[in-house]
Amino acid sequence: MYGDLTYWLFVAVMWSRHRGFETAARAHKGRIFMPQNGERNRKFGFFKSRCCGREIAVPKDSHFPACPNHPGLTIWIPIGNDNIVQLIEKRKSDPPAPRFKVGDQVTFVGTGSQKGKQGPVIEVIEGHVDFVHRYIVQLDDGSLIRCFGFELERFENESSKTA
Repeated sequence: MYGDLTYWLFVAVMWSRHRGFETAARAHKGRIFMPQNGERNRKFGFFKSRCCGREIAVPKDSHFPACPNHPGLTIWIPIGNDNIVQLIEKRKSDPPAPRFKVGDQVTFVGTGSQKGKQGPVIEVIEGHVDFVHRYIVQLDDGSLIRCFGFELERFENESSKTA
């Protein structure tokens, strides 16, 4: 009984459910299946190999690999919390909006000789990897600076403050 693969798969699924983890096990005709190497992953997740506990992240629509430590058939046990997976998926789909847009009048408040100088934002560079926007600002003296949003403040002249 304890040497039976089905028994250990059942134990793994029950342990995962007990720990509050999402399971990628699929039930089919009363049998439990765990992802194996070569199968396509249908949802981003974190997995641990049954053979040695090697942990990996498997992107959506990619194939499960063989365990690097034990080539051959590898069974992967899901370990990722569904809340983490949802947060990652949301972050990938909803990047933050830039703080400033082209044409906004800003004041450079960062450190250095440019501090206090003003000018319009002439380009917004989207941070596709780190989700941090950079801004190209043309200062009143004609020079261009590249900076982060936290180094800028929206410029308000006296007429816009009284309006």
